[in-house]
Amino acid sequence: MVFITAGMGGGTGTGAAPVVAEIAKEAGMLTIGIVTVPFFFEGEKKILKAIEGAKEMKKHVDALLVINNENLIDLYKDWNFFNAFGKADDTLANAARSISEIISEPCYVNVDFQDVKTTLKGAGTAIISTAEGEGEHRISDAINKALHSPLLKTHDIYSSKRILFKFVCWKDSPNPLKTQEVSEIYQFTSQLPPTIDVKWGIGDNPEMGDKVKITVLASGFDMTLKEAGDSPVKKDDDEGIIFHANDKQPTGEEALKEKIKQKEAQDTMSTIYGSEKIKEHYRASDETRYVVLKPSQFDDLDVISMLESHKAFNRSPAFKEELNKIGQPDKTPRQPESSEQDRGATPITF
Repeated sequence: MVFITAGMGGGTGTGAAPVVAEIAKEAGMLTIGIVTVPFFFEGEKKILKAIEGAKEMKKHVDALLVINNENLIDLYKDWNFFNAFGKADDTLANAARSISEIISEPCYVNVDFQDVKTTLKGAGTAIISTAEGEGEHRISDAINKALHSPLLKTHDIYSSKRILFKFVCWKDSPNPLKTQEVSEIYQFTSQLPPTIDVKWGIGDNPEMGDKVKITVLASGFDMTLKEAGDSPVKKDDDEGIIFHANDKQPTGEEALKEKIKQKEAQDTMSTIYGSEKIKEHYRASDETRYVVLKPSQFDDLDVISMLESHKAFNRSPAFKEELNKIGQPDKTPRQPESSEQDRGATPITF
């Protein structure tokens, strides 16, 4: 079994990881890719590049686990900009460790390498989640935490094809697992669709004390990362998101291709990060392009000239700052030339 981990969106991970994966799979190894896609603040260009890299990676692995870095903000309460990338690396490493521990930890209800291989071989997209439970219903507590992890917010395990569970506890704990507690496992698995292949086991680890840990490994999803309730498909009457263009606007067939490209980018971004987040991002971007004039600016020819020379879609934050300086109380608006007054033009003042 080979783990190939990479951060998508840059040069090395996006370009090299699929090549390494192809070599490993051709050698007959169970090849598992674990990749991250960027935080939203890293920008649209890097995100789209990362998704293309993940799609290429999927062609050369048995199973691909995609970790959306943006979801880590909800997972780690001490998250901040300075530890963001370290948290992403930790999450990626934990995913690989959790899979290997399914095999390496001693079991009383056995799961082994063959079970992991069956779950992941040719599986396409996969997910993994780990959580701990404690108290009276510690097994149910662990299951609920694992299934509601921020890392799984874009996947529903009920739509998977194969699921492997491993519960870990300490058999010599002062409060060992009771038969009625283990029945909570059956209560959960009985709710899964009969089309899903389910395998579960129980392992022993003294470090758990009175707690129970669960690792959920599910596979066979489609290659989507859509949030529940979001629909990236744009209807004809939807307002949608406008991706800002350059000064030179394409026409004819070129315009159609550009529109299709922008729509695909919109759908991809909405699928990964949720349509509302994308709309908020572009609304904030629009605030730098559209300005509200103060009364003192209405008849200022410098303001009018500046607005005419800078098209709305091509305005920067610096433009807005410069425009706001014009028409300040200490600035006297530039009045029309005498020739304009001779033609009967009367300036409006406030």
